[in-house]
Amino acid sequence: MEATPKLQQLPSFLLILFLAVYVLPFSASTAAAATTATTLGVEIKLMHVDAHRNLTHQQHIQAAVRRSQHRAMHLLNQTMKMQPEHRTSPPHGRKTSSVQSEIKATRGGYMMSLAMGTPPTSFFAIIDTGSSLTWAKCMTPEDPIFDPQSSSSYSEVPCSNPVCNITEAGGRADSYCQIDENCGYQLLYGDGSFSVGTLSWETLHLGPLTVKNVLFGCSSIIDGFERSQPAIVGFNRGPSSLISQLGPLIGHQFSYCLGGFEASDQSKLTLGPSSDSIRSKATISAPLLVNPSNPAQYFVALQGMSVGGNRLPFPESAFQFRSSGTGGVLVDSGTTIMVLEPEAYSPVKEAFAKELGKVTQVTSFTGAMQFDVCFHGKLDSTSIPTFTLHFESGDLELATENYILTDPESQLSCLAVTSSPTPFNVIASTTMKNFHVNFDLEANKITFTKVQCSTL
Repeated sequence: MEATPKLQQLPSFLLILFLAVYVLPFSASTAAAATTATTLGVEIKLMHVDAHRNLTHQQHIQAAVRRSQHRAMHLLNQTMKMQPEHRTSPPHGRKTSSVQSEIKATRGGYMMSLAMGTPPTSFFAIIDTGSSLTWAKCMTPEDPIFDPQSSSSYSEVPCSNPVCNITEAGGRADSYCQIDENCGYQLLYGDGSFSVGTLSWETLHLGPLTVKNVLFGCSSIIDGFERSQPAIVGFNRGPSSLISQLGPLIGHQFSYCLGGFEASDQSKLTLGPSSDSIRSKATISAPLLVNPSNPAQYFVALQGMSVGGNRLPFPESAFQFRSSGTGGVLVDSGTTIMVLEPEAYSPVKEAFAKELGKVTQVTSFTGAMQFDVCFHGKLDSTSIPTFTLHFESGDLELATENYILTDPESQLSCLAVTSSPTPFNVIASTTMKNFHVNFDLEANKITFTKVQCSTL
């Protein structure tokens, strides 16, 4: 392996422009040994999945609600092991054995720009804080985005490599030995979509950063994904996620700042520590919790909520883990609308209906958008009750845009919170709009900083 230069002595702008890091084939020990030279911050712009789909504002909201419902069921199924993320039976005929990037929103999340291979092939991929394995459509007969035969740095994982036996959180991984003695994988998501292919290593290009031997799935069969969604980048805490593979190189940290639906709305992903300008601002932090049934996901310790300055009377169990593996509060970039379990949703709904009822007529909407608390016309911002999340380190007061969605055409505004049929809570991307959200996996905490993403 080539010696790693002392890059810390370079000026910061040269470090960003010229740094190239070489990571050994995926394992926690080898990756750490190869990346101890420096901690890098790289920025990548993001864009919502629907930004260029020529949708009306109401259609944007309808898509957001639909995706949030499907997403919540997918995450719940992962946690409860009702429907594992990975298939549990092999295909026929096979034996079981700091960086910022451009994101386009899709499938209830956002997409980032990246490149893979030698020479590099560029494409967009969904960033998914709820998934581990990164995969790309590369051997499908229809519209492959990456051709492994055209890359000199591509290699397949042999069945004899320990990576082929990797087990993701909750025992949901399903890898198997293919007829050619290379390692296959199968991913079945909770919404019924799936990806099947070969575990492989490839060189990954993220802006100015080049990383060798990144583990990913070279997909040959996919179903349930739109044509504009040909790849997923895993960002959870699982051992095969991109975050885990980059590890010390990015200081075990990443962050995002998410804008809205429109193409003009700016969003950003950062791999590495937050900038000094962010760290100098007032922040609210919370410890990341481990759900024994799903330890790879980002659960946080939420202590309560207030509406209109009044603390809501939640039962003690509302935000706690249950013995069934459900419960807890998940932070997820792929869910658009906040989701609350019934014990938490009812007090929030009733409090908003009561407070809004003092200044306007409250109604429900049961069309394509299903919201329980809505009102027509414009209200002064002081007439809309505040919504606050309580953490141990302090109170996070949300802006109106984080919990009220308005359709400009009909002038209908609704509380952007939906109910989950089972004990499950999600702090979603709309809830975190124009917040800089930092995940520090070494300190095991999440930090929220109120900003305007367009200014970063």
